[in-house]
Amino acid sequence: MTYVEEYVNGDYKLLIAHDEFAESPREYCNQFRFVASGKYSVYNDDSITPEELVKCNKHNDYLTFPVYCYEHGGVAFNLTGFHCPWDSGQIGFMYASKLGIYNDYDVKRISPKLKEKLRKNAEAELQELEDYVMGNTFLYELYKDEEELDSCAGFLGYDHEKNGLFEHVLECSDVQFKAEHMVWG
Repeated sequence: MTYVEEYVNGDYKLLIAHDEFAESPREYCNQFRFVASGKYSVYNDDSITPEELVKCNKHNDYLTFPVYCYEHGGVAFNLTGFHCPWDSGQIGFMYASKLGIYNDYDVKRISPKLKEKLRKNAEAELQELEDYVMGNTFLYELYKDEEELDSCAGFLGYDHEKNGLFEHVLECSDVQFKAEHMVWG
């Protein structure tokens, strides 16, 4: 295993590596379903195609957000589109049952404020998928005096403050220092 980051504080050493065996975030319990065509269909939550979803939604039973992909030396997803006509385009949808949304939020309709909140939720799920596709998946091992104290895997994204890795180290071990006091190795 190749470690990509190392933090040292006294007798403690935190080693961070890419998690090569991370589960797809689409395996988690997600609010939105993902459906795409082409090579990204491998991440689909359902066996339908984007075209079939459009046909199924003729009665407007689903809240849908189009998913766009930009692929040029890397992959980026979003719900708004990219400005490159050659390396980007719509690949599918994020969608959720409106009945499920009504039940989950105890509402009778989806207000503009709620729709914006749901869009942000869909964007967060899409960001997790992007991190997974790009290999931005991490694990850590924590040592004290060369003895392993703790390890955990499945953290998505390069920002370890946001992805919860540092917080997990502090909560699940006897480390007595804060992440911001870790010294770059």
